[in-house]
Amino acid sequence: MNREFSTGSENFTSGNSQITDFKCGRDFIMTLRSNQNIYTMGGANKNGQLGTGKQTMNKLSTEFECVDALLEFNVKSIFAGAS
Repeated sequence: MNREFSTGSENFTSGNSQITDFKCGRDFIMTLRSNQNIYTMGGANKNGQLGTGKQTMNKLSTEFECVDALLEFNVKSIFAGAS
């Protein structure tokens, strides 16, 4: 099955790379893909918790967005807390 999710920076297509890990916090979701990119989505971003370089107050993100600041790293696992 090939599902597409809309993102702010690129197409989040499950056919391009597999989701290898995901974590959920109180107000957000974080996924790690097999290409080692991290995508986040959620409402807890008043202080930049989603790691996308943007701060949004009281606005629920409905699109996965790549955490570009971590693209140069070889990410093996992810962890999420409450906020």
